[in-house]
Amino acid sequence: MLFTAGCQDAAEMGAVACEGLDGKDRDHCIQQLAVASMNIHMCNDIESVGPKSKCWLYIAASSKQLSVCGSMSDQDWYGKQGSYDKYQCVQYFARELNAPDVCLELESYRDSDGSDLNPDGISKDICFNSIQCGKTGQASCYDTKEQQYYCTAGDETQWTNAPMTCP
Repeated sequence: MLFTAGCQDAAEMGAVACEGLDGKDRDHCIQQLAVASMNIHMCNDIESVGPKSKCWLYIAASSKQLSVCGSMSDQDWYGKQGSYDKYQCVQYFARELNAPDVCLELESYRDSDGSDLNPDGISKDICFNSIQCGKTGQASCYDTKEQQYYCTAGDETQWTNAPMTCP
């Protein structure tokens, strides 16, 4: 617990160093510190909506907390020009964690416009097709409900607490 508090303090002290920067440099500096310390509150210090919303989505994936994507829509910056939305967050989360179960969250959503995070657009099918995991020689998949990684071979599923290459 003390270690976490120390990291939090270090991140906030680092944010002071970011104050000497302007515009996007400042925003990206704060974004990096927020993600490194998993401090979503620091994201609110970012002025531009693009880096601010991207900060939220990076923290969602890093912390393995899909609920962060859903709570993006409750923020005052959400939906403003240049901000990332919860669907972009959901697909990014699924791809970053190799979590095919998350693609089901996109059941009725489709956006063919790409972005730097999802260049091919967003949909359940695009999401599933962008994830290659769980089979021999591939990275393990992540199951958000079980909060574990897994590999499959035939009818057998091997569960693990850490990501690995499937045997």
